[in-house]
Amino acid sequence: SASCTAVMSVWSEWSVCSEKCDQGVVRRYRDFDFTKIGVFGYNPPGTSEEQNKVREICKDTPTLEEEPCTSGVACTPGCKYTEWSTWSSCDCSGTQTRDRVVTFPEGVIDATCQSSKDTRSCSKPEGCTETAPDSGDATLAIAIGLPVGILGLCIIAGSLFLIGGRSGDQEEDE
Repeated sequence: SASCTAVMSVWSEWSVCSEKCDQGVVRRYRDFDFTKIGVFGYNPPGTSEEQNKVREICKDTPTLEEEPCTSGVACTPGCKYTEWSTWSSCDCSGTQTRDRVVTFPEGVIDATCQSSKDTRSCSKPEGCTETAPDSGDATLAIAIGLPVGILGLCIIAGSLFLIGGRSGDQEEDE
């Protein structure tokens, strides 16, 4: 319906062609933009319950478009691929992935053959925070925290050794 279209984000840019040779598909995505939920009479961005109602009402509104594409390069006859893996679970960034691997006949090596990964948009699972944590932050915390923690343990151990050594010296003097 017009209301459903009005509550959707603009379409993303078209993806690159899913295949490096022969024919593949290009995709673009859109999702619900709950800052526009007012078209349903709710105050933006709406409650979780209101957002779920809109998702249900608009469940048939397309969020993915696909079109065929061709890279203009013929696949090398030696390239063989496994079947696509099943789609991964939807992650908190609203993305699912799948992949397939190049397999070669024995003795054939062809650098033009590459394994490929495919992604698509999906509805974020419940319980995800609005912004996914940046894994770089965790890496930085570990990179800084681990050496500082080790240094702290060394200081404590050294202090205990010195204290223990001094109390032992005092007992011998008595």
